[in-house]
Amino acid sequence: MIKQFTLILIIVASQIMGACSGEDGDPGPQGVQGPQGVQGPEGDPGLSDKQLRFALPGTLAYSNVAVITQGPSNLYKFNIENFEGVDSVIYTIWSSVPDSGNKCNIELFNVTDNMAISGSLIEVMSNAAPTLYQSSNLVGAFPKKEITIGLRIKGENPGQTTNATSGYLYLYRN
Repeated sequence: MIKQFTLILIIVASQIMGACSGEDGDPGPQGVQGPQGVQGPEGDPGLSDKQLRFALPGTLAYSNVAVITQGPSNLYKFNIENFEGVDSVIYTIWSSVPDSGNKCNIELFNVTDNMAISGSLIEVMSNAAPTLYQSSNLVGAFPKKEITIGLRIKGENPGQTTNATSGYLYLYRN
């Protein structure tokens, strides 16, 4: 009980500190880019949507049981084909594994088809402080249909807690 309370305090403190320092796990400009002096074809003003950012759910996992996120925080009705010209897709996630000798696996999860998004596995080793992790390029890993995206998180050791928080899915176009 004390370990769980301590972990929750660490997460809350990291969120507050991140909010104060401006660190939100964003590897580039925030949000969807809009008309900020970007020129379209032949010098016409246009919109720049070279980076799209979608919030991902967060969760805690206790023991060595896999947890799949559910509810309104999941990313619903996502279809990679709706984003023409996307050449890179990554996700970032903050995680901590406070118990020594424990580790945690985090991956994007296709809730619709009940399967992991291929290549999205991030392995987190023991670390007391929340750390930002980033996936490799997953552009070809998404099915070409509408799906619900969540996270699957699983710790390795029984009786120990792991977490995944403040994640984002980024889509980039040239």
